[in-house]
Amino acid sequence: MVYAFLRIVASTIFKYFYRKIEYSGFENIPKDKPVFLACNHPGGFIEPCILACISKRPFYFLVRGDLFAKQPLRWFLEQTNEIPIFRQKDGRNNMEKNKSSFRYVNKMLALNKAIMIFSEGSTEDMKYLRPLKKGLARMAYNAWEDGLDVHIVPIGITFSKQSSMRSDVFTRIGEPIRIADYIERFETNLNQGVKDLYYDLSERMKANMVAVDNTEDFRLLDEGLSLLREENPDSRFPLWDKSEKKLIMEKSFSDTLNAMNETEKESLKTQLLNLKALKKKWNVLPAYYNKDLNFIQQFLVLVVGAVPALLGYLFHLIPGMINLAVAKKAAPKKIYYAPILFVGCSIWFPLYYTILIIIFLFINAKLLFILLITPFLGLWFFLYREWLHTIPWQWRRNRLNLDQKAQLKAIRSTIQI
Repeated sequence: MVYAFLRIVASTIFKYFYRKIEYSGFENIPKDKPVFLACNHPGGFIEPCILACISKRPFYFLVRGDLFAKQPLRWFLEQTNEIPIFRQKDGRNNMEKNKSSFRYVNKMLALNKAIMIFSEGSTEDMKYLRPLKKGLARMAYNAWEDGLDVHIVPIGITFSKQSSMRSDVFTRIGEPIRIADYIERFETNLNQGVKDLYYDLSERMKANMVAVDNTEDFRLLDEGLSLLREENPDSRFPLWDKSEKKLIMEKSFSDTLNAMNETEKESLKTQLLNLKALKKKWNVLPAYYNKDLNFIQQFLVLVVGAVPALLGYLFHLIPGMINLAVAKKAAPKKIYYAPILFVGCSIWFPLYYTILIIIFLFINAKLLFILLITPFLGLWFFLYREWLHTIPWQWRRNRLNLDQKAQLKAIRSTIQI
């Protein structure tokens, strides 16, 4: 019941928190088989929330065992299908508790449940798949020994900018791997069998995400993606899009980058930085990448929508400021800033609306209809703010003279992306 309720709350918050969530491949999760969902881990604890909101099927999650140490967090974790897994640094006594967790995992798998595991073992904000930990192979093999036809489903999730609200999220689920296909290799040479499994799983996970092979290419990847987003703006709607259009575009560039040699990368880097420097000089670097109306239509929207946007801002100012202050203070690392903001949104805004309902009931119950439109005013504020940042850029870009446009076009023509 708690899981179902929180899924509704989180789904609502996500519509405001992220600009767009693209998803595909959920049909690849077997409905009548025991399943491990193997996902990369770039976003703190926000990825399982996103995936659980998209899927109608309840998931179970393997999480750090030390989080279960105290109530009421322990009760909350149990109610949301979390399963504790202890690490060596948690102590030998705690490691013994993993036997109980493994038995529970097998029990859920026997009921054809889906167990999500973040196989990298920790979270890092990077478009790069780190080496996978061996715990998944052990659990999958143990389940097979119990007579279960276990499948491992590779998942890739990519954030355009993980640490920020109003970024884009792409998630794609690949075709499952059947553990039975690796049993002969396990029994012949266990270590080699595990390596083969993890190699195949890693390749399938990377096929579903934007990722570079070399961490030194992060900046070059971001510069290239920035240009592609500017040149391929996307519509604001739908907020949840069963598509992989943008993922395909961005992944195509990351794959191209991975295939380049160092000389080609240096050349691309120089070209991209030259183009960026020229745009910065003429003040035409975009702040947002949106498919918008033409200039006149946007101007009219901004004029007509100014008052509703202001109301949306003022109406949500108090919980918004509280949430920002708490997130800045509570986030131990930058990577946790957005997840803590999201949790705050899930707490402060429902509480705020509950208080308003009580106040309106005492003043005049007829005023409750106002609360029906205020969430939409809040969403409109975000959209309006993005339009407000886009239109000056479009205006400045349209005012470039022919020589300036020719210079930009000449540099752009040398960039092979």
